[in-house]
Amino acid sequence: MSHIVIHEDPDGTTRYEPFSGVEDAAGYLETLHNDEGVDGARLYELREVEFSVRSYIKVEIGGVETGEEETPADEPTHGGDAAYPGTPEFAATPEYVSMDDVEYVDATLPPSDGAPSADAAEPIETAGGEPR
Repeated sequence: MSHIVIHEDPDGTTRYEPFSGVEDAAGYLETLHNDEGVDGARLYELREVEFSVRSYIKVEIGGVETGEEETPADEPTHGGDAAYPGTPEFAATPEYVSMDDVEYVDATLPPSDGAPSADAAEPIETAGGEPR
């Protein structure tokens, strides 16, 4: 187990001295006290702390007017609607998903020369009969 001695030099500079064992650190503390007159040194035991870094995706849309008014904090922002039976009930706060649970798919589109493909959908007509 690694150890570290932290102390101040007589000029006020903080020093950090790492050691691979407690015996070496204790010997250094003795030298500091007996030979250099340093009091107030501290000895710490170091252990590795495991952690992981996970990516998340946040979508931000800028410069777009949504036309929606802000909902007061005491009103739910999502939920089933009586006017539309079968509408699912959603939680008011988003649920974050670990990137470990995300399945990636190949979404590469084939090159296009600009012409519609043979299986392109028919144009949608407006109320006046003109295609959009």
